[in-house]
Amino acid sequence: MAEHDPNTQMRDFTRLWLENQHVVSGYIYLSVRDFHHAEDVIQDTARSAVDSFAGYDPARPFAAWAIAIAKQRIADHFRKQGRRQPAISSEAVDALGAACAEVAQEADERLHALRQCMAKLTGRHREVVELRYGKSYSPDKIADRLGLKPNAVNALVFRARKALARCVNQQMRRQDA
Repeated sequence: MAEHDPNTQMRDFTRLWLENQHVVSGYIYLSVRDFHHAEDVIQDTARSAVDSFAGYDPARPFAAWAIAIAKQRIADHFRKQGRRQPAISSEAVDALGAACAEVAQEADERLHALRQCMAKLTGRHREVVELRYGKSYSPDKIADRLGLKPNAVNALVFRARKALARCVNQQMRRQDA
């Protein structure tokens, strides 16, 4: 990774970790099985990822990079426990890691498309989506704030979501073409 000041590097790491933590954690939970041990491995993985983040290549998907670190921490965990890894084959573990990374990559692409589509939303549609999902306001609270009836808010949210879904699907088809 290009040289940054430490604060920028930590901010970049934190953003990427938070965006991909569910994928990495899921991989670890499936591999380790014991919840408490898996939590320890997640912490070890995060610590190792922070320590080696300067070597991360942003051209690679972060989830795949973090899963590679997780594989090492999982192996360390089983070595410390004096046990072999579970009866799942290394090929299955590798396939699981690849699938997790692929799902994370598609989720990243969908999130990017959603952000682009949100930027295209205007007027009331944008306002109700930001209030409903950005601020977690209830339809009643949005209705009070905008001087609408709750049913009108629900209809606006429905239409906005439908437009966003259409836009995201179009963006994803363009990426696949």
